[in-house]
Amino acid sequence: MAIVKKLGELMKVSTTEIECARRTSPKMNAKSSPILVRFLSSGGSTRETWLKQRRELRLITSNLVTGGPSTGNIYINEDLVPEMRELFWKARTELRDQFKYIWVRGGKILVKKNDGAKTARIKNMSDVSELKSKNG
Repeated sequence: MAIVKKLGELMKVSTTEIECARRTSPKMNAKSSPILVRFLSSGGSTRETWLKQRRELRLITSNLVTGGPSTGNIYINEDLVPEMRELFWKARTELRDQFKYIWVRGGKILVKKNDGAKTARIKNMSDVSELKSKNG
């Protein structure tokens, strides 16, 4: 929890709405395992603030948070159920050349061809195939 509080401080976001924070698995090799954070309210503004402020992480490396020697990057991502995580990965690999933006918001996979284009939602692999054939 101390790492999450320090990260919140550096990102200038509140940590008062955090219910718990834990590593997803024990440390393996030299790479630290991800930290899963649960907020008190699932649709709350604190969670959204954390996700919006993650752009600030470009300036924050792991040594600033942990005080250790490692200067690795820190990432904040939404936690997806395994099926959605796999669908997101497939969408990114299949559509990366045709869509400028592929992201997740609120557990939904979204794509956008370019800055002025309309956002499309991907719900299953057939959506990925359809978008690939239409835009390929």
